[in-house]
Amino acid sequence: MITLFVGQKLQHFNELPSTNAYLKELLRTQGPAEGFTVRANHQTSGRGQFGNVWHDAQGQNLLFSVLLRPRFLMASKQFYLNMSVCLAIVEVLNRYCPGFLIKWPNDILYKNKKICGLLIENGLIGSYLESSIIGVGLNVNQEKFAALPQAASLSGIVGERIDLEILFANVLKQLEVEYLRLMKDVDSAKTRYMAHLFGYGREVNVLVNGQKEVLTVLGVSPEGKLRGLLLGEEQHFAFKQLRFLLD
Repeated sequence: MITLFVGQKLQHFNELPSTNAYLKELLRTQGPAEGFTVRANHQTSGRGQFGNVWHDAQGQNLLFSVLLRPRFLMASKQFYLNMSVCLAIVEVLNRYCPGFLIKWPNDILYKNKKICGLLIENGLIGSYLESSIIGVGLNVNQEKFAALPQAASLSGIVGERIDLEILFANVLKQLEVEYLRLMKDVDSAKTRYMAHLFGYGREVNVLVNGQKEVLTVLGVSPEGKLRGLLLGEEQHFAFKQLRFLLD
């Protein structure tokens, strides 16, 4: 593994209910070192943000969780870790084919199709982060998404089968690069994150309180709320208050 610590300690399973849940229990009972990674070929109870279900085909995708200990990061700025993780994924995917974007808060898109979902679960001590479990579900070689018409896979986008091991190694390496960059400068990710943010500076269709609206995305606040121009006024939206309507 071409990293300093991310993925140097790795447990790889054929099947788990959830890599995040497994790593969370390991953190509670054994206290693994920073960078400890859990990977599964298939998840029977994979979760996305807000308890959404994540579906995957056996052995076709990257499903893993990484433990980080960002004790340098204040809880009020925990979304900057989210930015760094999203940037790491987009950076690697754009090497295969340019055009991947970050859909706030935790999805990666290509031409309005979801290719990756993230689930980041933080533990706090006082006003700082104590631990973060970074869960990644990345569609790689899966061909069909019968129940998820808005999903896509990397192989489907580039037109050839992807080597999972090379992709996995590159994603872990870039996660570490972005994390070390964040450690040196907490604000370093913001400008680059905005450059890859879906809808940034333009009008997009959204659902707000059950109503279809047109929103101009202005950015993301330090605490992770989406900033948008709606009906002539700037408003801030917490998770689940707003949903993008993808064509």
